[in-house]
Amino acid sequence: MEVPALDTYLPTFVRWLAVGGAIMALTVLTNYGLQRLGVSRETSRGYALIMPWIVGFLIFQLYPFAYSFYLSFTEYNIFQPPQFIGVENYREMLNDTRTFWPS
Repeated sequence: MEVPALDTYLPTFVRWLAVGGAIMALTVLTNYGLQRLGVSRETSRGYALIMPWIVGFLIFQLYPFAYSFYLSFTEYNIFQPPQFIGVENYREMLNDTRTFWPS
């Protein structure tokens, strides 16, 4: 079994360190900023420690949900940018009684 060279792992490891460092910096800055605003030390540390979860939630849950909701109001073609058409997709889905209502 051949072992991959270090240069294949190094870029991934550097990105991993950069993301970890950014999350740690965000945590420290949240703690420091809340303490400067007059929030108690215990409360500011609590908010700082849940900050990585909040960022993960916003990136991996809320953004995809909001973007897919936006795309549901567009005519989407992979070769062209989405064009806003309003509730026409929902009107077509609910009025097409042959396939939607029996399902």
